[in-house]
Amino acid sequence: MRIIQLVQKNQARGAEIFTAWLSEELKDLGHQVLLVSLFEGNFELPFSGKLIRLNRKKENRFWDYKGWKKFNEIVQDFKPDLVQANGGDTLKFAVVSKKLFRESYKLVFNNGGLVSTYMTSLAHRVFNRFLFRNTDAFVSVSKYTKKDLDQFLEANKKHKIIPIGLQISFFDHLANKSSFPVIVQIAGFTHEKNHQGSLRIFARFQEKYPASQLWFIGDGPEKATIEREVEKIEFKSQIKFLGSLSQPFNRIPENAILILPSISEGLPAVLLEAFFARIPVVAYGVGGIPEVLVDRENGFLASPNDEKQFYEALEQCFQMDEVTKKSLLDRAQKTVIENYTIAQVAKKYLGFHSELCG
Repeated sequence: MRIIQLVQKNQARGAEIFTAWLSEELKDLGHQVLLVSLFEGNFELPFSGKLIRLNRKKENRFWDYKGWKKFNEIVQDFKPDLVQANGGDTLKFAVVSKKLFRESYKLVFNNGGLVSTYMTSLAHRVFNRFLFRNTDAFVSVSKYTKKDLDQFLEANKKHKIIPIGLQISFFDHLANKSSFPVIVQIAGFTHEKNHQGSLRIFARFQEKYPASQLWFIGDGPEKATIEREVEKIEFKSQIKFLGSLSQPFNRIPENAILILPSISEGLPAVLLEAFFARIPVVAYGVGGIPEVLVDRENGFLASPNDEKQFYEALEQCFQMDEVTKKSLLDRAQKTVIENYTIAQVAKKYLGFHSELCG
């Protein structure tokens, strides 16, 4: 099978890294895979095959004839059986190009988030329904994201749940144990990731554990806003901004705790990464998270937006004895090994792609 995987840009973000891992696995299974990125980015994605950077300007994404034409030339040369659009602006780009140049490949949209969050107006709903009508099939990462997307789809559209998967060899080691408590959030600085909530929760935590630190790993449009907020905080020296890291778990101490205080989520890759890396997780039960994280079994779950409950779960996680902690982390790692490796997930994609292409 000949497959083009389309990503937003070369960046150290879960959607792009997962797509690169998936492309590598499909290539190793004997299929011809081409990875294409839309916008400018300088991160080296973990893919050993051919990667084409279109380097389009994001501000031109609503009208980019040269970009669509350039992609059509790639399609004419590669002759794919299938193109998979992976989040962001990739579906819009692929649909317009396919319609404009009457391309015949099958188009799949890999839905990793909540579509309803950006259906904020009638114009958005009309335009996105146009995109969905011109897409052949859909993959969602969780039951929750599938249910969210289904309300906007025609009844006869193929739609399958396939979770994200981890490339296990990507995780080699953790940093040494720190002498102080470390709370970590790995997420892009966007509204739904709720960094403001992290600051409020950490404010309570550091009152009881004054030597503790909060580490933010990631980048994004709201980073400068959070940095300004931190400047006003009395304990600002305890809050660190580490930027975007390609392998963050190599920097995180083995005694750290990962927090996921998100307002909305699909199925965050960082949750599975923490499970495999044996870092305990405290999260709100939003989106697809409760489909993977079972409270007190392989992590700690709080009711959505209940900061008091989240803080209490964080403190309980921190106070676990070593025997309890080992048992919880064993179950968390087993969750990934049995259900979420890239090898397992790639076979599910391959089965769905084969069914779609006949």
